Amino acid sequence: MSSIKDVSISSNDAKVSNRLLSHAVPAGDLDRSVLDGTVARPRAEQPDVVRVGFTVTYAELPAGTRRRVTLVNPRAADAGAGRISVLSPVGRALLGRTKGHVVRVGLPMGREASLRVLEVAAPQFVDDEEFVSA
Repeated sequence: MSSIKDVSISSNDAKVSNRLLSHAVPAGDLDRSVLDGTVARPRAEQPDVVRVGFTVTYAELPAGTRRRVTLVNPRAADAGAGRISVLSPVGRALLGRTKGHVVRVGLPMGREASLRVLEVAAPQFVDDEEFVSA
């Protein structure tokens, strides 16, 4: 499982992630540890940090296979269209990362992968309510 220790996320993404976790996961199964150790900061202090709504290009290591995904609300997720849930293993691993970061992530069927963030692109606009509600 990936760890986001010593990673900064925006105050809004922390709020959105906590709200999504509260609604998406049964109370007994809630794992808030995905946010343990993160530092919430205002967005203005994080111009190139992966956030909800941002598009990320990453390479799966060691093969170097490139993927481009956008982190979205779980209900807007569509892997075929490149939109992944911020609560998915890859979404949680990428959240708060910056270009150059390498992170290990647990994948389905007990597999693990290392991902290197190659590019972080901000959306043209972000409607925070889109990610909180729906």
